[in-house]
Amino acid sequence: MAYTLTTISTQSHSFLGSLHSVFHPMIPIQFTPILLQSILKPTVFKAPQINPHHCNRHTLQHLFHSDSQPPSNPFITLWINGRTATVLKGTSILNAARSVGVYVPSLCYHPSLKPSGTC
Repeated sequence: MAYTLTTISTQSHSFLGSLHSVFHPMIPIQFTPILLQSILKPTVFKAPQINPHHCNRHTLQHLFHSDSQPPSNPFITLWINGRTATVLKGTSILNAARSVGVYVPSLCYHPSLKPSGTC
């Protein structure tokens, strides 16, 4: 196990043991002063400031108590090769086509996998 260390203090020495448990011992790690500084002293980000003049009662009521009704019909109807398919909203076009017997060849789809955008 060879690690290349540059400019490291004794206070950081115990930290290296914890890095060893994170990284695989066969992967060489080169520590540079910038890398060590970013690991040992993480950057703190501030939350954005909210201007109270931009928030008013009407806006907050609208956000939390919307009068709009959710859609009453969770189904959509579409036509594929002259066949009508009525499926739940969010159904993929591939599954909608298959539900009405339209074969669409695909090499990158499996029902147990999430969409990957490779087709």
